[in-house]
Amino acid sequence: MTLVELAHELNLSIATISRALNRPDDVAPATRERVLAAVHRNGHYQPGRPRSLRACNADEDKEKEEAALRMLLDRKVAGVINCSTGGNLEMLELVRKSGAILVDFDRESGLDHTDTITINNQKGAELAVEHLTGLGHTRIATIAGPQHLSNGRARLLGFQEALAKRSIALPAHYIQIGNFQSESGYSCSQRLLSLKHPPTAVFTANMEMGAGLIALVRERGIKLPEQLSIVTFDDGASVR
Repeated sequence: MTLVELAHELNLSIATISRALNRPDDVAPATRERVLAAVHRNGHYQPGRPRSLRACNADEDKEKEEAALRMLLDRKVAGVINCSTGGNLEMLELVRKSGAILVDFDRESGLDHTDTITINNQKGAELAVEHLTGLGHTRIATIAGPQHLSNGRARLLGFQEALAKRSIALPAHYIQIGNFQSESGYSCSQRLLSLKHPPTAVFTANMEMGAGLIALVRERGIKLPEQLSIVTFDDGASVR
């Protein structure tokens, strides 16, 4: 499928289609999703002429990731830096077999013998707990990342071990599992802050879920840091 065919099917301009595929942040999310869905539905995309492809944002969605990988495979790219959704191993293997260099970024895809660039997720979570306990908190909850992702698991493990090392109790309901998106941060926060004995501090496993927590805090008029302290993984955000 060419750009012209995509534009005709979706009733969009060729320029819009091109931006959705090459500069996804420059188009509305709904438009980007329509374009990627069309690529996924038709199974492949053949470019009219060579052009660089800097990014395809899957938004933690397995189907979007698959569509993006199909497009990259069809473009015969020389390499892919992949922040995996935790699925699509067969498609990743096809990309690698095509001759492209594949590097996992931020989390492990699960594909064997793949170079991976990550930070020390476990240590980062331990430092967050160290910060909160240093402020005197003992009722500390977490909005953890999805446990099918390596960084989600490592950040939760670091959090749990840091509390255990300090002999601080961690009730089961103080662990809420999100999906790294702000909406899940909001819903997890609703459960935490509605408890009979809510936490006085929350560690969120990424900034997006932290944004969901902060949105709820603002709605409820909770004072930061007088009533609640927040530390998020990523971007160094902390409200003491």
